[in-house]
Amino acid sequence: MNSISQLLDDGLNTLSAEESIIIGRRYLVKNNDTDYQIYTEMHLGKTKYYKMKKRAVNKMGILLNLEFYK
Repeated sequence: MNSISQLLDDGLNTLSAEESIIIGRRYLVKNNDTDYQIYTEMHLGKTKYYKMKKRAVNKMGILLNLEFYK
């Protein structure tokens, strides 16, 4: 069985570069950034950012066999 860190790494590798940055900065670091900090530093609009974030979270949920709701 894969370790959690290996599953997360595999999941991040399936995401686009921008999606991977969003997930990493928002959820996988000790002092995680706020959504506002991330989308302003990435020069993304708020709506586009939240769509990308939702898509990335859904992809990770599928990979990790977690239930998620739309």
